[in-house]
Amino acid sequence: MPVPAYHGDLGRVSVDDVAIFISNSGETQEVIQTLFALKNIHQDSLKTIALTGSDESTLAKSTDLVLKIDVAEEADPTKLAPTSSTTATLVMGDALLIAIEKANEFKREDFALYHPGGSIGKMLLRNVEHSMHTKIPYVKTTTPINDVIYRISDFGVGMTLVKTPEDTVIGIITDGDIRKKFLYINQVKGSTASDYMTEGFITINKKARNNAAWKKMAANNISNLVVEDDNDKVVGIITIHDVLE
Repeated sequence: MPVPAYHGDLGRVSVDDVAIFISNSGETQEVIQTLFALKNIHQDSLKTIALTGSDESTLAKSTDLVLKIDVAEEADPTKLAPTSSTTATLVMGDALLIAIEKANEFKREDFALYHPGGSIGKMLLRNVEHSMHTKIPYVKTTTPINDVIYRISDFGVGMTLVKTPEDTVIGIITDGDIRKKFLYINQVKGSTASDYMTEGFITINKKARNNAAWKKMAANNISNLVVEDDNDKVVGIITIHDVLE
């Protein structure tokens, strides 16, 4: 902010920084004063960028680089209040950020390092084993479909794994499978898990990052994954909600 900067905060700016000045007219007094004060402190060695709507303004002519953000007119009824110009400034700021990310080869791992909190940090930093459900629903191929529905509802992960009578896990039933296949089977009475089951299922290792789980779910258009350990043993279930919460 120009006013706090002009009252002592200029000392926080070093010669290794790049100072960005924003003024639609390019003539905002506080912005111009701050620019010249910094130039005086650093003897013109500080790199400066102007985001302005006028490349003929004092601000534009006094900075090293000009990013022009002029608009035809403001969007408010009076055509005076900063509306279109502020939106253009935000867009230019985002574009500048993206360009810097690409130039510095900024990766998701870097993002996670500097943004460990919130849902983004959870998705990028945490392992699947720390977010998964360890209570796993199972039904047999011979389980009546009514009981399958109750089983899925009781566990709250949107699916159940299916075993043979010999306890071999061979497939999966999701709540989406039941809705879709019911249109074709068109009856509940007498139907069993084998009628609705999808053979096989998509897995992920428990040591994988939540971000990898999210990518795999998105790529396969599904909302849950079966979690396995290093010995390919099923140890949990992770859902899209677990990753993003």
